[in-house]
Amino acid sequence: MLKVNFNKMKKLFINLKSLIFYIIILITFTVNGQLNVDISYSAFDLVQNILIGQGVTVTNVQFTGNNAQKAYFYGTTNIGFTDGVLLTTGGSTVAIGPNNIGSAQVSVNTAGDADLENIINYVTNDASVLEFDFIPLSDTISFYYVFASEEYPEFVCSDFNDVFAFLLTGPDPNGGMYNKKNIAIIPNTTLPVAINTVNPGYPGGSYPASGCTSLSYSQYYVDNTGGQTIQFDGFTVPLKAFAHVVPCQTYHIKLAIADASDHAYDSGVFLQAGSFISPSYEINNQFQNSSDLVPPNNIIEGGLNCGSYATICISRNFTTQDNDTVNIILTGDAINGVDYADANGAPINSQLIFPPNSLTQCIDIYGIADTINEPTENLIIQIPNLNLCIADTVVDTIKIFNHNTMEVSITGDTIVCEGQTSQLIANSTNFPAFFNWSTGSQMGSINIHPTEELTTYWLTGKDNYHCIDSDSITVKVIPFPQVDLGNDTCVTERPYILDATQTDPVYSYKWSTGQTTSSISIIQSGTYWVTVINSQYNKCEVLDTINIRIIPMPIFSLPPNITMCSHDSINLSVAQPEINLYDFLWSDGNTSANYILDGLAPGTYHIGVKVIGCDTLTDSTIVLVNDCHIEIPNVITPNGDGINEQFQITNLEYYPNSEIKIYNRWGKKIYESENYQGDWDADNHPEGTYFYIFRLNYGRGKIVEYHGSITIIK
Repeated sequence: MLKVNFNKMKKLFINLKSLIFYIIILITFTVNGQLNVDISYSAFDLVQNILIGQGVTVTNVQFTGNNAQKAYFYGTTNIGFTDGVLLTTGGSTVAIGPNNIGSAQVSVNTAGDADLENIINYVTNDASVLEFDFIPLSDTISFYYVFASEEYPEFVCSDFNDVFAFLLTGPDPNGGMYNKKNIAIIPNTTLPVAINTVNPGYPGGSYPASGCTSLSYSQYYVDNTGGQTIQFDGFTVPLKAFAHVVPCQTYHIKLAIADASDHAYDSGVFLQAGSFISPSYEINNQFQNSSDLVPPNNIIEGGLNCGSYATICISRNFTTQDNDTVNIILTGDAINGVDYADANGAPINSQLIFPPNSLTQCIDIYGIADTINEPTENLIIQIPNLNLCIADTVVDTIKIFNHNTMEVSITGDTIVCEGQTSQLIANSTNFPAFFNWSTGSQMGSINIHPTEELTTYWLTGKDNYHCIDSDSITVKVIPFPQVDLGNDTCVTERPYILDATQTDPVYSYKWSTGQTTSSISIIQSGTYWVTVINSQYNKCEVLDTINIRIIPMPIFSLPPNITMCSHDSINLSVAQPEINLYDFLWSDGNTSANYILDGLAPGTYHIGVKVIGCDTLTDSTIVLVNDCHIEIPNVITPNGDGINEQFQITNLEYYPNSEIKIYNRWGKKIYESENYQGDWDADNHPEGTYFYIFRLNYGRGKIVEYHGSITIIK
């Protein structure tokens, strides 16, 4: 019978890859910036300032292991968290991607953990243990995590499963005590999260399926093959650790991970920042008043226009699948919907509703303006406390301060002719009043010089309490038409359109040709004029004149750069349909419309051209002529000395999309490229003679095929 010692096989596999990994992990740590790890954080900082969210008080933080096994991680990765706490069985830098080694490890050679050994009945090594006491404010605690391992997927269903657990100790709400209860379990099961429970759904290597606890939870597994941000071969989706607790009691939790059986194939657990919470609420009341004249804890009538309102905000550190309702009791002599309302003018709702996934809900309360001169009114707000450790009810009073409504209006002329001046006057119900016009003026009246057909002017008025009202007025202008036929010119269009069209149909037109349309089409050179008048008022006439010469615009364009080989021939042409209307002048004195690039010696040529017609248009190009002769080497020496390392073909860059195929002496193709860049370095093939077929692409469908051999010497 053939007997296989899997432990020896695993160690042999490790030894073959270890040296390569150590080199690559050092390079990856400095090059790839998507995942970052910082091992300088103390255990207390990682728990108190990174892991813990609202509703939990923490004490007695302890860490067991090598300091390199705990870290603060951050960056854009594919684990689902932007930052948090990382615990690893080796040095935490092992987590940094890309995933380019199947057996990554950073040795720390620390001791195992007895609690983890009791779970798996195996000896453990390299334990990383973070534990602390905490007091929850409510009846549950939870946090999010991702378990990752290099033992995925090849050791699925084997005995070589690194182990982790979240062990909770403290009062059980159902009676008795939790005694190191593992809360890292698969959702809706009692199975612990492990390589043999959460996996691709099939065994690794030659291990039997019977070696796995379950192969039914692949929906929680992420295959990280080819991953660019995380080194681990596989990991879970973000999972939630959860437990029912007794509010205000002290608990102890132990977050632990360790290598099983050996020190190889590191694993890690990512804990999401701020996710360790106990559901709780916080209440915050604020008063917003833009004027110092408003007494503390007061809002004023008409506060929506005065920047005066009170805000009640309730925040929670958890989400629910259904709406969460908080009751609010409103009493006092102020009447809901009459004396105060929300920002939309509606009565304040007696219930504050948290939709699913919402963390904060606020109510803005505004005083309602009225014309009654009355004393200050009181709104008493009561909110029964929502945190189970405190039994009080939050009570606050909002005073609604009496204030006359601020109103402003504009009077003045609304019809103005172009060039005339008109006056607009500001009026206010409250004094003193401070005005701001849309023109920038702060005076009680303004002189206006409108230039648009319809111009709207806005006025904003503010009283001592910063209560604001606004008004606007639209002034109609009878403008002079904007007529511009342009400067005397030589134009390229034939027929050429002269256009005096105005946007307002009240204007009429008269051309020197006798036409009365808003635009005319001309085909002959000459002098043309047009008058445009406002026919509704029979004034505001404008005359414009233009002299036109018509010569079509030459159309040509030289490429900015031309790269060619000395054997190529290129025709640069700037010919025009009516060629007799133009003169041509090239930079070397050539006056033809065509310039032939042929038989040029290698070098750089600056070529310019002028096309002279109605206007003179110029263009130029830089021509780079290359020899383009290729030379194919027959020997390369890819030995790492930086000399003759690659199969480089001279001047290959001038023949893009050239193809190459390389075969060993048995005719097996070992390399192929459809756009060879001269970068083949033997790909770790042994010394010897190889054969190539090289198809040189001259362009324009011309391809020349070369056959030869290349010898590899190391």
